[in-house]
Amino acid sequence: MKVKMFENKTLKWVFLSLFILTSLAHFAFSLQRAEESSEVSKGVTEVVVEVINDVTNSNITVEEAGGVVRKVIGHFMWFGLIGIFGYLTFRSFFFKKYYLTLATGIPTGFVIALISELLQMLSSGRSCEFKDMMIDLGGYLTAFLVFIIVYLIVFFVNKKKENEQI
Repeated sequence: MKVKMFENKTLKWVFLSLFILTSLAHFAFSLQRAEESSEVSKGVTEVVVEVINDVTNSNITVEEAGGVVRKVIGHFMWFGLIGIFGYLTFRSFFFKKYYLTLATGIPTGFVIALISELLQMLSSGRSCEFKDMMIDLGGYLTAFLVFIIVYLIVFFVNKKKENEQI
């Protein structure tokens, strides 16, 4: 992965599109009625439980795993995906000004998490949960920070290679 990818004008629009689409998809999930949301979660949980049981020879039930799967996949990992696209978007738009990547990217994650929880108040049978917002934000920030670290590693490795060639 070359650091120069953030200078590619086409890629920055691809990253922005993916960032917007994943955020809007989460907003749409937030607006689902409780019954619809539970049905989707149950379907995902059934697949996850089947995989876990096959791999580990355990006998976990869908009911036992439901809440954990919903929080880990539906909140933390989905927001991790949004965080990845957020980092790539802000980094590509603010390539020369790294501090703007942080100054815009991190608060944006907070706003998306807040909006997604507030939207649930509009849905039948759902509510706004501070705990869920923090899980969302945790997923976003974890992915965002991991990508910052990866970028810095690649940057310093490339810098070292350049210095060795001189």
